[in-house]
Amino acid sequence: GYDQAAVVEEILQALKNVKTGALGSLSGSNSRGLTLFGRPWELVRKIAEQNGYTAFIDNGVAHVLKDNEYVSSPGLIEVINADSGLLGTPRRQGARIDVDVIFEPTIEAFGQASAPRFIVGQQVQLDSRESIYDGDFIVKGVTHDATISGAVGGHAITSLTFLAFDALSVAVSA
Repeated sequence: GYDQAAVVEEILQALKNVKTGALGSLSGSNSRGLTLFGRPWELVRKIAEQNGYTAFIDNGVAHVLKDNEYVSSPGLIEVINADSGLLGTPRRQGARIDVDVIFEPTIEAFGQASAPRFIVGQQVQLDSRESIYDGDFIVKGVTHDATISGAVGGHAITSLTFLAFDALSVAVSA
């Protein structure tokens, strides 16, 4: 027999330079044997999709979460407002909200990478000047856009994509 979470953890060990992160509430077992063949990441994605989960890798850490599950980790920004770097007005498209914040890359100091301040899968609370956008969300996308030049005026922005859910559930506290 096998346990779904144990199978996923075992497969993830085959991926070099990828650590196992949150596996959410992935559970279930089967008393029958299991034979797997294929690329490790494709196998993880298949198991996740068959059980209603999404598998993704962010910053070298693999997570398997349901849409309403999120990752909690020290050092992450939990509230996004003008004080924490919110720029402009959020943009809503159905359950999706896009926001721009002051550039927030992973910073390296003395050869050591610090933890990023935003990761895919984390929970955030949006507190904008327009209360119709406010609420609890899960980060589903992080992109950085910067022009750094001594000859041309530039910009440095991090864009975040959130999805709204009625009930959120923490998957892991790291």
